[in-house]
Amino acid sequence: AWPQRLQTHVRDRRVLDVGCGSGLHGLAFLAAGASSYTGVDPALSMDSDRVKNLSARDRAAFGWSPRKLQQMFPAWRAVKGTVPDLPTDEIFDLAVLHDAVEHLSDPAATFAGIAARVTPGGLLIFTHHNYYSWNGHHQAPESPATINPSDAGQMALVDWGHIGFRPPSDHYIARSLNRIRIADLLALVEQDFTIETLEETRTKPDQGADRLTDAIRRRHPDLTDRDFLTQNLFVIARRK
Repeated sequence: AWPQRLQTHVRDRRVLDVGCGSGLHGLAFLAAGASSYTGVDPALSMDSDRVKNLSARDRAAFGWSPRKLQQMFPAWRAVKGTVPDLPTDEIFDLAVLHDAVEHLSDPAATFAGIAARVTPGGLLIFTHHNYYSWNGHHQAPESPATINPSDAGQMALVDWGHIGFRPPSDHYIARSLNRIRIADLLALVEQDFTIETLEETRTKPDQGADRLTDAIRRRHPDLTDRDFLTQNLFVIARRK
């Protein structure tokens, strides 16, 4: 669905995919007419063929590793690392991040690195799952319907408990989520890009929206209802 949504933007463009995972979106970008694809991810395993199987909700064998894909498709490339690891003289027409922003260990350095490598007039397109939404912790429970009151781990996160949660260093939240706020993220983007499209998807009742109370607001007076109730962002921005 993500490459399909972007197909009119990738045609004849050199695409940089930040947080590319196994890089399979790149095959669809090339099929949609991208002139080249470079995926970058610090967790990339060049010789593993395990990818997300969304139907099975697990990882499964795909049959081709990133190294094999790179050999089969000259316009497709994967790099284990971060954006600053790429050569400074390597230029792209489009940078994309699919639900990767919340996982960046250093958002400021990443966006600065992208800006340095996207040609003036080029595009930055990304989606972002807001940490401060009801299920922004990316852990169980994913919705109020799946709350298990007997699970102490869940109950520490339920109803925006994750905002004040201080996880141990090996916890998923500590390792994988940066807690960037919407306003701060957009300010980072606007340093080098002009935002042309900003879609803010509101959290639905079945995603926890109806569970926001004044007591929760008082517990986090620095947050606004925009912080609490924005589920996702979709942004298209143009390099200044």
